[in-house]
Amino acid sequence: MAVNKIIFEGTTLIDLTDSTIAAGDLRTGTVAYDKAGNRIVGETDWSINVQSGTVSEIAGTADDYLLTMTT
Repeated sequence: MAVNKIIFEGTTLIDLTDSTIAAGDLRTGTVAYDKAGNRIVGETDWSINVQSGTVSEIAGTADDYLLTMTT
């Protein structure tokens, strides 16, 4: 039986009832729990590409980084 909310002496310690996570949102093998308290395992392979560049419009002449994630 899955548990999605834990209340101890009137204080909510854990509440997953408004969780929106899904297996497709997680990297393959990552474990999380959905709003019903059921264990879900990630099923998406993400590749991460970091490129350096200059963003003069935002940060003057400082170097910034562009991070892109693709599935």
